[in-house]
Amino acid sequence: MSLTFRPMRLDEIDACADLWVETWADTYPAIDFTARRGWFIERFTAYITGRVHADVMCDANGTVLGLVSVDPETGHIDQFAIAKQARGQGVASALMDHAKAIAPGFLHLDVNTDNHRAIRFYEREGFHRVREGFSASGRPSYFYEWIAADALTRST
Repeated sequence: MSLTFRPMRLDEIDACADLWVETWADTYPAIDFTARRGWFIERFTAYITGRVHADVMCDANGTVLGLVSVDPETGHIDQFAIAKQARGQGVASALMDHAKAIAPGFLHLDVNTDNHRAIRFYEREGFHRVREGFSASGRPSYFYEWIAADALTRST
């Protein structure tokens, strides 16, 4: 599959919000993510016009298959979403590789403790659980970090 990465554009933020809502609603059907759509649009509009990378991954036809927001200064991944139809095709790993290139050496994120699919993915991608706590929305969360292998050898 031919994939391209590029910054998210303001003219596609509605379509990206739809992807985000679909992804989260599939993971947590009891939560009304449509009601949270405005939050996504406001947050990603700030990312697009600010320093945080809000990037999309597209197929050869330009269809957005995934999105990620990464702060290149802190390595924080705030949002990571893959379209339902793109799951199981290596798309998530390709997007994570892209995130690792934005903040080489170190990334961190939080994941809800009951989001088992995401936890398995992050651990396969080399992330390690560093602590437990609560997300900004108050849900029990695990906090994960990824440190590049060459960063570890440089520090020893």
